[in-house]
Amino acid sequence: MQIIPSILTDSVDDLKTKLASIHGLNLTIQVDFMDGQFVKTRSLQPDDLPQELAGVSWEAHLMVQDPMSWSPPLYRLGCMRLYWHSEVLPEGLALPVHSAHIEHGLALRLETPISIIAPYLANLSSVLLLSIKNPGSQGESFDESVYEKIRQLKALHPRLKVTVDGGVKIEHMKPLTKLGVDRVSVGSAFWKFGDSKTLLAAFRHATL
Repeated sequence: MQIIPSILTDSVDDLKTKLASIHGLNLTIQVDFMDGQFVKTRSLQPDDLPQELAGVSWEAHLMVQDPMSWSPPLYRLGCMRLYWHSEVLPEGLALPVHSAHIEHGLALRLETPISIIAPYLANLSSVLLLSIKNPGSQGESFDESVYEKIRQLKALHPRLKVTVDGGVKIEHMKPLTKLGVDRVSVGSAFWKFGDSKTLLAAFRHATL
């Protein structure tokens, strides 16, 4: 299972500090974007991003009302995967075709049914399932109701890569592994520990 540290911040300095702390660990990171509309809080905006991101493997989770307009600046900074929230996509929109440079996935809030992804399956390869009730909040508890959504998604669409995002701690790694989750996004639990290398090893060991 791939472990992806996620960064939710409104501070360029904080983003740079976190990037420096994982330098050399060969990780993909997730940067969270919020517009204050889809969720209540706001984060860094695309134009705020530092050039340091250009040398990092990173993906973006767009918790915004209009993800299409937010995406072009992220492409230019080398974002390799974008998660658009299925709840805000216009009816009839087709996901861009996956290319060698960029992948578009869909994110689902905890209460959103799996059936919402049906119109996008042709070009869809990754789904992010939120495992907290209030996206955009840090430190929320993991909601185990996501386990059933994972089972449903894996049964209906086994080829899709599944990421679980929100409140993930070491004790959740084994059940998530058994359910076939491909990636987990770990936020505050990762950064508060301080020693990224040691914590990463502990998360990986918990999947065995």
